[in-house]
Amino acid sequence: IRAAKTALRKQIRAVLAAHPLDPKIAQKMASNVTALQEWKSASAVSIFLSMPHEVDTTPLVRAAFAAGKRVYIPCIVGAADLAAAFPGSPPPPPPNPAKVMAMVQLASEEDLATMPLDAWSIPTPTDPLTTRAVASSTLTGVAEPLDLVVMPGVAFDTTTGARCGYGKGFYDTWLAAHVPATVPRVAFARSCQCVASVPLEPHDL
Repeated sequence: IRAAKTALRKQIRAVLAAHPLDPKIAQKMASNVTALQEWKSASAVSIFLSMPHEVDTTPLVRAAFAAGKRVYIPCIVGAADLAAAFPGSPPPPPPNPAKVMAMVQLASEEDLATMPLDAWSIPTPTDPLTTRAVASSTLTGVAEPLDLVVMPGVAFDTTTGARCGYGKGFYDTWLAAHVPATVPRVAFARSCQCVASVPLEPHDL
């Protein structure tokens, strides 16, 4: 299954590279998401911040703030640091990675514009666990569960909605540890990323 997933990622990345992004796609996708009832009823939303080759999620972030929603963005932190910040919380599910993902609050559009870029050119907050609220349904002392998760991915199954990510497992681990299965999840995906079947392992979410 891992070999099949690797081959699928390579195939989709090649197609994406051959078809440059139309800037209008980002606004169209944002409009599609904001038309959903799940979006309209959500108070707290998680929105991934896009890499340069992905559809830009900035219009969706702007729409969230315009609608008065609380916005949370992914940030990679040390598992030990997260445990220390929220003592008494359940540990992450196996394989207990050294680095995990946390959803930290984005204060405003200005906050986003002033964040430094990480190695993948993604805006990333510095010292997130001491300066920002964290969203979770399981962390001790965190009162803000999420109402909607907007996720990235490489490929998506058109029948089941199954997702093939980038292979690091950050979203799989985070979803299993912090988000009930009842919380709606949506993705930004171009048509070339939608395939008939996505190979899955037991931990994939």
